[in-house]
Amino acid sequence: MLDRLGFGEDANNARRVWRDLYNPRRGHRLPPPLLRLFGRAVPEVVDEIAFQPRRSLGQRALADVIPFRREDQVAIRRGAMQLAAGRLPAELPPRFLVSASAIALASGAPATELSNRVVTHLSNLAAAERNQSRTWLAAVA
Repeated sequence: MLDRLGFGEDANNARRVWRDLYNPRRGHRLPPPLLRLFGRAVPEVVDEIAFQPRRSLGQRALADVIPFRREDQVAIRRGAMQLAAGRLPAELPPRFLVSASAIALASGAPATELSNRVVTHLSNLAAAERNQSRTWLAAVA
């Protein structure tokens, strides 16, 4: 999936981790027949789940409905730096805040402060959206 979305370096890193984790010489619990299927099965499963059109999604693929591009990854990393510095990345879409928070935590940001800042921000966004909905409903009525 990472390859198909244009994240070749991340895909190579994931493959390397997979090979290290499931190296038959190191011992693991996956049966050899399953490991032999991995190279063929995983691309087929990813294609079916993420890239094939679904009736329930208006004949669109999941990857089209919830797109994720290199620019999104850059925005998440930039947001993580802002969070780690104690600032809210106001331009970062809420769906990316969890990923940015995880990166900020991994870089040493204090968990309690980070959690409070992000939860407060999301609560404020939700309240603003509720108020906007009420205003729209009142205008329609």
